[in-house]
Amino acid sequence: MRSRLFFLGICLNLLLWPLQGQAELRFLLPPVSSPAVMFAAFEPLATHLQKTLGDPIRLSFSADLHQFYLKAREKRAQIVLLCPIAYLKIAHSNPYIPLAGLVPPPGGNESVIVVRNDSPIQTVLQLRGKSFILGNPACAASALVPLSLLDAAGIKRQELSELGQGGSDSNALMDVAARFYDATAVAENIAEPYLRAGTLRVIARSTVGPGDLIAASESVPAPQRAAIRRALLDLAQQDPKAMAAIHALATHFTPVPPGTYGPLRSLYADLYGEELTPKLQRPRWRLGIPPAFSPLTAARLFQPLRLALEKATGKAIEIALPRNERQYLQQVRAGKYQFALLSPLMTQAARGKCGDWQR
Repeated sequence: MRSRLFFLGICLNLLLWPLQGQAELRFLLPPVSSPAVMFAAFEPLATHLQKTLGDPIRLSFSADLHQFYLKAREKRAQIVLLCPIAYLKIAHSNPYIPLAGLVPPPGGNESVIVVRNDSPIQTVLQLRGKSFILGNPACAASALVPLSLLDAAGIKRQELSELGQGGSDSNALMDVAARFYDATAVAENIAEPYLRAGTLRVIARSTVGPGDLIAASESVPAPQRAAIRRALLDLAQQDPKAMAAIHALATHFTPVPPGTYGPLRSLYADLYGEELTPKLQRPRWRLGIPPAFSPLTAARLFQPLRLALEKATGKAIEIALPRNERQYLQQVRAGKYQFALLSPLMTQAARGKCGDWQR
């Protein structure tokens, strides 16, 4: 009897072993809305990925941005939905591999500065001495780009009467509508209900550049990462209902070539003086652009050149912008760029024939 039970025990363990060996993959979502709303939006996608991989996937939520960052930095197998700034910060301290970018709905890639409809403010220049509230601190459209617009207009943060932190786009919009602040900035599609109602109006806009993405921690095996990437890129065709469930965030997914977030890293360094270098560097060549352009303007102007170089070389090309001309010259001399845009004077200086230029 004991031998039969022992034999049955071995058989049962062998049957259950494949299930026990399945490692749960966590799908971490940012606190951009309530857990109930996020679950409803992303549960169909999680189910689709689970069927595709054959491995269990669990949605995970965070109470706030601080808890989200802590979870994202845990050493475990997980995929994470990231706003651009959150990606820059997390990839700087932890090895993360971009899987696919989210292509936003119309207006999602435009950052707009808005004021009340009855406000006397008509231009960005008139924000000097006024109060401004930032929205979601992890999203470029709500934090990084509007600060860049103010900076381009010559308005320093200390020249605002107050610079508030709303914590979320909805809080920031409500605070402006309620007259607690004079202006804020969010993605245009987020502000649309207020604009359509005539409560707020736009005084400035700027293209955001690369947006949200889904990235995988280094603990996710390469074959699993590849399968998830394929599933995301094919989602609109393979599972339209799952794609439609996140329609407020994306219409489809797109590849994320190396260097995609380079311009935003340059912009972050300009505004905050901190270089957020990716912990896990992916192979790419660098196209150096002199600091006569803002990072986002340079990315837009030199996109055709970048794509032409990628086609000619077969390499991923990243646009790189230094903080100032001195740093640019030093990096050119040190061979930091495979390609560099140089004026005649810069060319002489790079060859060491114009020593006074860098003083």
